[in-house]
Amino acid sequence: SSLAWNFSDRASAGINVKGIHEDIAGNTQSTVAFDIGTNYHARLAGREIRLAFVIRNIGGNLAFSGNGLKIDVDPEDLYPGSNIARQGREGLLRATSFKLPTSFHMGVSYVLSQSDTHAWLAAVEVNENNNMPVSWSLGSELTRRMSDKVTAAVRGGWEFRGDELGLESSDRLRGLSAGGGIGYD
Repeated sequence: SSLAWNFSDRASAGINVKGIHEDIAGNTQSTVAFDIGTNYHARLAGREIRLAFVIRNIGGNLAFSGNGLKIDVDPEDLYPGSNIARQGREGLLRATSFKLPTSFHMGVSYVLSQSDTHAWLAAVEVNENNNMPVSWSLGSELTRRMSDKVTAAVRGGWEFRGDELGLESSDRLRGLSAGGGIGYD
């Protein structure tokens, strides 16, 4: 469930509560997590600027448990080299607990140019994850009003990850994204 507030005409914040449950072959794990974020928009040099901050997956640890972790143990594994006749035993594997992949995101977008017929927007985002290197994303969008009812947009972006700086050949294009769209009112 989610809850959001508008503090003013320029600032808002929200929280999302989610239950996480996973079941694989009779082994389950569950926890509760929260996402919180805020958004602020204003004008800088006469053009719109937006700032956003989000923290995702604040919550408990996960660890599998269940009947799927039961194993049969050979007596030879318990008492190696012993000639004593023993019955097999049942054992229980213990799964290691781990943290949710918590991440912090900070984004800024700014309208570089705007008129009645077009708008050019640039954006940057920084992602800090607890289990990955920091990544940066840069992007831009150009929107043009084609008529009173039709608008077209083209977008492009690039994500830079700290562990991908040494990539070669076509792997260097891994962070590239592009797209476009047409809007009709």
